[in-house]
Amino acid sequence: MTREDVIRMARRAGAVFPGDGSYHTFERTIDLEHFAFLVAEVEREACARVAGWLHQQYIDTKDAHERHSPTPFKPSMFGFDQSTVQQSQRIANAIRARSKP
Repeated sequence: MTREDVIRMARRAGAVFPGDGSYHTFERTIDLEHFAFLVAEVEREACARVAGWLHQQYIDTKDAHERHSPTPFKPSMFGFDQSTVQQSQRIANAIRARSKP
């Protein structure tokens, strides 16, 4: 998450920064609960992408193999363990589910 991302989320939560470019003071009170929610949402998605990376690699490899090879796709040919790939997706789904009430 970049500084600009944090500033953008702070503005979405109600922060108004002075026109001089200083990011150290606010002209009105920020809704800290909303700001924390926005930050947590971005971080959860970043974590879910990392957790689901193996599953995405599996999908991409399988799709490429099926487009370019007449032989059936065998995960073990590419070093994939099916249970690990499935666990990767389950972890990513669990992380994303935390944002739902």
